[in-house]
This record gives sequence, structure tokens and C-alpha cells, in this order.
Amino acid sequence: MGSLTQQVVWFSDIGKDSLAFIGQKAFSLATLSRLGLPVPPAFIVSSIAYTRFLQESELFKSIDEKLALLSVKDSEALEKVAKEIQEAILAQPMSETLQEEICEAYDALNVDPTIRGTKAEALVSSGRDLPFVAVRSSLVGEDVSLLSGQQASYLQMRGKKQVLAAIKACWASLFTPRAIYSREKHSHLHKHASIAVIVQKMVSSEVSGLMYSSDSSSVLVEASYGLGDVVASGELSCDTYYVDKKSLEMSEKMLAEKSLMYVYDPQARRVVKVAVPEDKQHLPCLSAYELRHLAAYAAKVEEKFGALQKVSFALAKTKIALLGMSSYTPVKKEERVVDEKKEGLSMHEADLLLSGKTSSTGVGKGSVVFVRDVFEASKVKEGDVMVARAVREDYLPAIARASALIVDSDAFSVDLRLALDGPCVYAVDSALQKLKEGQFVTVDANKGRVYSGDVLF
Repeated sequence: MGSLTQQVVWFSDIGKDSLAFIGQKAFSLATLSRLGLPVPPAFIVSSIAYTRFLQESELFKSIDEKLALLSVKDSEALEKVAKEIQEAILAQPMSETLQEEICEAYDALNVDPTIRGTKAEALVSSGRDLPFVAVRSSLVGEDVSLLSGQQASYLQMRGKKQVLAAIKACWASLFTPRAIYSREKHSHLHKHASIAVIVQKMVSSEVSGLMYSSDSSSVLVEASYGLGDVVASGELSCDTYYVDKKSLEMSEKMLAEKSLMYVYDPQARRVVKVAVPEDKQHLPCLSAYELRHLAAYAAKVEEKFGALQKVSFALAKTKIALLGMSSYTPVKKEERVVDEKKEGLSMHEADLLLSGKTSSTGVGKGSVVFVRDVFEASKVKEGDVMVARAVREDYLPAIARASALIVDSDAFSVDLRLALDGPCVYAVDSALQKLKEGQFVTVDANKGRVYSGDVLF
């Protein structure tokens, strides 16, 4: 397991030429480990394994044929084709050789790296329980920063059968509706898309989150209780903190009502959603001490890789573990020119209907269309204002058609916010109840406000 001509590699196998086979996320994680930062042990199933899998199963041709006929603007067709491709990947077995390599690496994950490959390895591993692992995707190819955060992750996997299934599910996630749509949007060829998979020893986190290093003077930290990757997915509400890079002191915090979290249920043998104890729901999930340490780690990451890095972390018994890193690209804010001659309401005449947080600048106007599930996404036409309870990746084609987006929930991940080009107001209270379908509204994403009618700015 030492050469990149093989399909499974360890951090110690990785050199400068490894990036093309393991992807930026896996490469960065190995680099963090080599810098002495707290990274749990892991092995990587390289993109060579993924490519051989598609070649041996003859899936390349059928995938190309399906995608060649697809228009990603058709939400229903996109959903259908994505499902067919993913099901085909999941139904196809891995080669016996690859399965053996992965299982061998999994057995060795509980063993000290200094005795791997020695006679002591088998003796030590036989006396230990099988480890719980996180199985995460690492996108391979050009401009991965534009497409990152879209592939699958699986937590608390245990046993060879679960690990093998999770790896295939990561491969299949290369063809989710959002991933297909994003490649089309950025003019990337689907046949060049590739993926590696990280299998990392699990941290039973009490708090998990993301920290963002940026060009500004602060580090942005988002965190919530329980296991990740709920912060990245935007499924649950999270606290937001800004920490000054120089002083490492918290400069701003926005606390969310953290009513739910994910934990591992040993009896059910799966990750389950449970209620956060009431006395903790409105308290900060990170202390000033923990934030200082996270910001210090972010500084080391920025020193090595530059700004605009996103690092996932977990906190267990006051110990911080870094679980992954990738670069990100902020949405470019576009200046919108308003025709002053156009008739409409002045700010003084307009009725303020809703207010919330904003993830982008700009103004959008149009008729309200409610989207409660992916099947309703096809209702959104060019120039409509889309209103949803939450944002899902398979809503992105509909969002692209809309002039603006209004979201009820504040569980709205930075990854999805960065994928949006147009005006968006989120964390809006009861938009689906307070607005009417077909109602004409103006969305001012500069100030996080929604007005009735056509308002002039």
C-alpha cells in the first residue's frame, strides 16, 4: 500500500504528485497531519480505484449517453437522470482486489502507524474492536473549489460491509442533481469528473463545525452540538462567531436556537436525531478558550495555504480534531442597475412584509412561487421569486431561474450560500404563511427585507 499506482494509500504515501489522484481535500488533510495539527488517522481510496471501477463495469458509456441528452434547466429530468446514474453505480459490485485492499487498510486503521507492515500488526489489530470511521468524498480535477462541498459524507460507519457501501455511495454522489448542474454551469465536462474517498477514524464529537479563513481580519466559525456534518449541510441551526486573527479574541457572535443534534445510538447502531437539552439550546456551544485554539489553527492553515480555506472540526472532551479542509470561492457580488424611469412604489409607499438575514447583495422582483419539495421546483419560471422553507442542493436549477430567493430557515450552510448568484434573504419568520402564491414582491438583499409590490430603489 505504498505506491500511487495502487488504489489505497496512507498519509505517509502521499507526495507532491499525489494531488491528481487523491483530490485537494485528501491532499490538504495529509498536509495538515504533516504540519503536526490534530488530524485523526485515515487512508484514502484514490481516484484510480473509481476510474477502474467505471471501466470494469462499463458504466462510462451509459453515464455519458444519459448526460448528453439532459437539459439541467429541466428540474424533473435532472432529478430522474441523477437517480438512474447513482442507482447504477450502487448496484455494481467492486472488484475483489479492490475490496481486499480497502478491508486490509480498514483493519490497520486501529494500529499505530509505526508497526504497520510488521509482524506485530496482526497481533495488535486482532485484539482490538473494529473502529468507527467517517467516509468522506475528495473531489479530483480542475477548479474543484467551485464544485466542492457537493459530494457525500457518511459518519459512524463500522465494519467492512458498511465501509465498502459508503465508499460506493460517495462515488455515486458525484452525480447528484446539484453536482451535475454545477458542472454544466461552470462548463466542466462530466467525463473529466473524478473522485477519491477518505476513510478516517471517527471522532465522537460533542460539538462540530466549520471555520473559514478569509481576506478579512476575522476567522468565521460556525458550530452546533453533536456529530458533523450538519453544519456543512445546513440542515440544523448553528452558532456563528467571528474571531480576530491577531488577538484571537471573539469580536462578534450570533447564537442560534440549537434544538436538535445528531448522536450515535449504540442500540440502534446508527446516527439518530435527538433533542438538545433545553438548558443548552440557547447557550454558546463553543467557549472563548476553544475559539482561540480554533483561530490559532486557522492561522497556521492560512500561513501554509493562503486565505479562503474552509476547515471542518470536531470537539470531543475539550480536544479539537481537524477533519478536513478545502478552498472556497465567495460569490462575486454584482452591481444591479435600476431603471429610474420605470414606474413603481417609493420606499415610503411600500409595505415591509418580512425581514431576515442576507447572504448576497442585490434586488430581485417577481411573483412569489412556493417550493416545498423538489417536485414543486419545476414551477419556478424565469424572474419568479422562489420561497422555500429550507434550501436543498436539488433546488439549485430552480434558484438559478428565480430573480430572488426567500428562505424560512436559518439552517442555511455557507456552502449553499456560496453557490447562489442572486439576491437571497433567509432566516425569515413564516414566509410561507405570510406571503401568497402569485403575490408580486421586491426582495432587497442589501438590507434583508421583503416588500409588497414593485419598489423603486
